[in-house]
Amino acid sequence: LLSAFYSARLQLLAFAPGRRTDDAGTPRALLGEAPSRPELVSLALLAGLSVILGVLWLPGGRQVAARATGAALAPGAAWELAVSLATVATGVGAAWFLRQRNALATLGIPEAVRTRTAAWFGLPLLARRVVVQPTLALARALAAFDRHLIEAGVLPTLALARTLATLDGRVVDAGVRGTVRVAAVTSRLLARWGERGIDGLVIFAGRATFAAAHASRVADDAGVDRVVEGLARDVGVVGAQSRRLQTGLSHDYYRLAAAGTVVLVLVAAVAVIFGR
Repeated sequence: LLSAFYSARLQLLAFAPGRRTDDAGTPRALLGEAPSRPELVSLALLAGLSVILGVLWLPGGRQVAARATGAALAPGAAWELAVSLATVATGVGAAWFLRQRNALATLGIPEAVRTRTAAWFGLPLLARRVVVQPTLALARALAAFDRHLIEAGVLPTLALARTLATLDGRVVDAGVRGTVRVAAVTSRLLARWGERGIDGLVIFAGRATFAAAHASRVADDAGVDRVVEGLARDVGVVGAQSRRLQTGLSHDYYRLAAAGTVVLVLVAAVAVIFGR
C-alpha cells in the first residue's frame, strides 16, 4: 500500500500536468513541464518491465518462473492475488484523490504539524539545551576554576617572599647600626639562614605551586577538554550519519526495506532452526 501510494505520488508530482504546489507547499495553478523524450522512453521501459514481471502473478505464472529460474517458488492462493491488486489500486487511488483535492504535496496535513515534523519535533533544540549548552557551561566553569586556583596559589607566595625580604633587610640594618662586629656576625648568620632556610622554603613553595598549576592545566587539556571535544565530535558524526538516511530517493528507501526484510527472514530462520 505504501509503495503504491509513494510511487504514484512521486510520478504525479514530477510528471503530471495541472495543479502543483510551490516550495512552501501552497497550492497554485501551474502547467506541468512536459517530460523529455529520453525521460518518456526510460519510464516506458521501466513500466514495461514491471508489467512483464507482474504477469507472473497470474495463475500459471509461478510454474513459468520456476522453470526459468530452476527453483521451487512458494505457492500462492487466488485470494492473495486479489488482495494484492486491491491494495495497489487503493494506494494509487489515494494518490489520485489527493491530487484532485490539490493536497498531494501536503497530504492534507496541517501546516503546524508539518512545521514541527520538519523541525524534528524540536529534538535538535532539545539536544542543544540539554547536552551542548550544559557541556559548554561546565567547560567555562572549570576553566574559571583553574584560573582562580592558579591566582590563589601564586599571589600569596609572592607576597610572602616580599614580606620576608623586607623583614630580613630591617633586621640586618638594625644589627649593623647597633655594633659593627655583632652586626657583621649577625648579618652573616641571618643571611646564611635566609638563603638556606627561608629562601629555600619560598623557592620550594613557588615551584610546588607552579607544578600544581601545570598538572591542573594538563589534566584539564587531556581530560575535561578532550571529553568535551569528543562529545561534540560524536554528536556531529551521529548527526551526519543520521542525515544520510534521509535522501528523498525512493530507491534508497526500497534498499532499506529490502535489507530489513532480509534481516527478518534470517531471524525467523534462526528461530525455526534452534526451535527444533
